[in-house]
Amino acid sequence: MPMPDPYLRWAQLTDYRDVTCDAQGRVGVIVECDGSVAQLQQKIADGRLRGVQLPALYRGGAIDPRRIRCCTAWVERKHLQDLAGQVKRFKLGMAVDGHALPPSPPRGARCSARVVIGVIDDFVAFAHPVFVGADGASRVRCVWSQDATAPASRCPHLWRPAQDLGYGHELDTGAVHGRALSEAYPAVMPRATHGTHVADLAAGRWPAGARQAADVVAVHLPRRGLEDTSGSALKMQALDALHYIIERAGPQAGVVVNLSCGTMAGAHDGGSILECAIDELISLLDGRLNVVLPAGNSYEARGHAVFTLDGSCRTQTLWWQVLPDDATPSFVEIWLPKGYAASRLSVKVDDPFGRTSGWRGIGAVFPPAGTPPSRADFGVIFLGQVADSPNGPMVLVALAPTAGRPPGAARASAGRWQIALRDDAAADNKVELHAWIERDDSLPGRPQRGRQSFFIDAGGESGRATVRAAGSFNAIANGRQTIVVGGYVASTGAVARYSGGGPTRGERTGPSLLAPSEDSPTQPGRIAAATSAADSVRMNGTSVAAPQVARLIASRLAQRGGKGPPRLTPQECLDGLVPLARGKDGHDPRLGRGLLPPGGRRTTTATATDATARAGRRAPRRRRRAPDPSSAG
Repeated sequence: MPMPDPYLRWAQLTDYRDVTCDAQGRVGVIVECDGSVAQLQQKIADGRLRGVQLPALYRGGAIDPRRIRCCTAWVERKHLQDLAGQVKRFKLGMAVDGHALPPSPPRGARCSARVVIGVIDDFVAFAHPVFVGADGASRVRCVWSQDATAPASRCPHLWRPAQDLGYGHELDTGAVHGRALSEAYPAVMPRATHGTHVADLAAGRWPAGARQAADVVAVHLPRRGLEDTSGSALKMQALDALHYIIERAGPQAGVVVNLSCGTMAGAHDGGSILECAIDELISLLDGRLNVVLPAGNSYEARGHAVFTLDGSCRTQTLWWQVLPDDATPSFVEIWLPKGYAASRLSVKVDDPFGRTSGWRGIGAVFPPAGTPPSRADFGVIFLGQVADSPNGPMVLVALAPTAGRPPGAARASAGRWQIALRDDAAADNKVELHAWIERDDSLPGRPQRGRQSFFIDAGGESGRATVRAAGSFNAIANGRQTIVVGGYVASTGAVARYSGGGPTRGERTGPSLLAPSEDSPTQPGRIAAATSAADSVRMNGTSVAAPQVARLIASRLAQRGGKGPPRLTPQECLDGLVPLARGKDGHDPRLGRGLLPPGGRRTTTATATDATARAGRRAPRRRRRAPDPSSAG
C-alpha cells in the first residue's frame, strides 16, 4: 500500500496555491520505487503510467537505473494518484519551468582529475582566481544552473540548455578561456554569495605540493526554490544535482559532495526519501562517493518540543508563536513512535482567537474536503502512515501565510496557537511524541518573506509540552552513510551556540564531528572568498564547517595511489579524521567524535583580508545566524 504525503493532502485542500508547477502544469516529486527506477521507466514507456516523465539523468549513464530505487519525476497533477499506485512512496518537490526540453542520453564525464569536489549551493563564482589551476584554466569544470532561464550574463550564449538533464542550463568552462569566462557571470552580481564562500572553503587554492588539484563541479540551485525558506521544495533538485555531479565526474574519480543545506522538520530517523537516496548512492559507488552535510543551525531556535503522555497525564498542550508579516506557510510535524496505537490519540488545534479544529483522530483531514481554498487558513492532517518516513504515524499542522496574500485569499492569524494531544485510553507506560517546526527564516541577501515561528516553553509546567534544544538537528542529515559536521568556536573550543545536535529518533546520535564555524567570540564566522577577486567575507554557521571537512576528505583521496579511482568509505574517512580531533566527550551528543583543529590561514582569502586591512578598509564581519541555504542544514 503506498504511503501518502500529508503535504500533498494540504496542497489539494489549498488548490496547490503554494506549490510550484512548471509551464505545463506539472509538479515535481521525489520518488522511492517498489522495484528499480528502470522498472518505473519501463512502465512509463509501455503506457501503463501516463502523465509522468523522468529526467534523462535516470535513463542510464554513470548510474545504472536497474540498481537504484530513488529518482525524481515530473507529474501532471491529475496523474498523481496513478503514480501513487505504482511506487512505494513519493513526496512533493518543486518543478522548474523548462522541462519541455527533449531528453537525450547523459553526456558523461567532463572532469580529468582523480578527485572531484561537488558543491550544491547557490551561485559559485566559477571564474574566481581561487579556482584557477596550474594550467591557468578554472578548476570548476562545469556548472549546472537549475533555473529555467539562462543567467542574464553579458554572453548568454555560453550557457547551453541542459538537454541531457531535462531542465536548466549548463556552462562548460573548458570551452571558454581567459577573461571571457567571467562574462558568463550574471550581469548584476552581489558582493558575496553563500555558494562561492562554501566552494572556496571546500576547494579553493589547492596546495602547491599536491599531485593534482581537485576538479570542481558546481550546481546552482534554482532561485525560486531557494526562496522557499523551508528548504523542503529543493529535495528533488538536490538529488538531481547529486546524480549530475557523479555523471560529470566520470568513473575514474573519487567524489566528495558538499550539500550545505537543510531543514528543521522531519522524522529525524534517516527514513526520508532523500536520505535513503543518498545512502543508496554512497553504498552503490563503494567508496567513490562521500557526501558531507551540516548539522544545522537550529539548536537555539525553539523549534523542537516533546510530549509525554501516560495514565497520569493524558493530555498535553503546546503553544506555538506564529509571527505577523510572514509571506510563507508555516508547518509543525508531530511524530508518534513506531508501534504506538495511534487510534488512541486525538489532536486539536486552536488559533489565537479561539477558532478550533475540534478533536481529530487518526485518518482525519481538517478542513474537510469541499472547503473552498479561500477558507483553508489552517489544516490538521493525521495519517497512520506517511511518505516522509515508514517509522511511525505523523500529524501535520499547516498554516497559510500571515501576510502577503491577495484580497480574498486565506490568511492565518498571527499570535499564539495551541496544539493539544490527548491519549483517549488509559496508559500505564509513558509514550514520547516529538514535534518540530519547519524552517521558515529568510536567506541572507534575499528579500525577507519567511519569519521563523517558535514554541513557547512552559518551563516544566504540568500538562504542557517541553521545548528542547536537544534533538534540534538537520532533518536531512540522519542517514547512515553521510558525514555530518557541527560547528565550534576556534579560539575557545566551545560548541557554537546554534550548532545542532542529537539525539535523533534513528540510529544517528548527532554530528559525526565538529569543525570551526567561528574564529572567536569577537570575530564571528570564517573568512573565505567573496564574488570579487579583491574581496573576502565572513560567514558562520554549520554550513561553513561542513566544506572544511569535505576538503580534508578530498585531500586524503588525492593522496591515495594505485590504479582505478581513489576510494574511501565513510567509515574510513571518519577513522582518518578522528586522530586529528580533540575534546571528545562521550556524554555530549553535539560533539560527535570531537573537534577538528582549525586550518591555517590560506593565502587565497587571508591575503585579500590582510591587504584590505593595510589599506585602511575593515574586512566585513557579519554575524549570520542561519546562513545555510534552503533545499536544499
